[in-house]
Amino acid sequence: ALWNLAQARGLVRLRPMVAPERIPERIPRAFTQEELGRLWTSCGQVRGWVGPVPAGAWFQALLGVLFYSGERITAILRVDKTGWSRPWLAVPAEARKGARKPATYQMPDHVAALVDQVSRHDDAALFLWPASDTALRERWKVITRRAGLGDGPEVQFHALRRSFASHLQAAGGSAQK
Repeated sequence: ALWNLAQARGLVRLRPMVAPERIPERIPRAFTQEELGRLWTSCGQVRGWVGPVPAGAWFQALLGVLFYSGERITAILRVDKTGWSRPWLAVPAEARKGARKPATYQMPDHVAALVDQVSRHDDAALFLWPASDTALRERWKVITRRAGLGDGPEVQFHALRRSFASHLQAAGGSAQK
């Protein structure tokens, strides 16, 4: 880009030609059903509290919502309580990447019961997280390690989005639709 600019401005007559680097395509990491089960168990074993909610229930609700919606973690954490009407979760457009289209998801009964529990607080946010984003990700690393999945970038929250898409496609659906 700098050479192109220099040539366009007449600073150099010729620019070097560099072949683009070939980067191998990687297969995105998605959790198997067995791994999702271990994650669910590990989430339920988290001790302590997230605000007024038992941490185990909070993390299981988050895992369930992320998996059954396929939404990004940032979008889910931006949903307020008005976006929850059991069993429907409405994610407003401004919370989603691109901020153009809202989305609505139906949660299964076991996840809906947990979301009901998680929403019992005085804050406007559906998923009240009183600490930093870094603290949430560090807590998630403990959960994934306990589940035997390690703690690298391939098992962070985005892996649940890929898992949703993979399991939906395996069942004959389309994550894009």
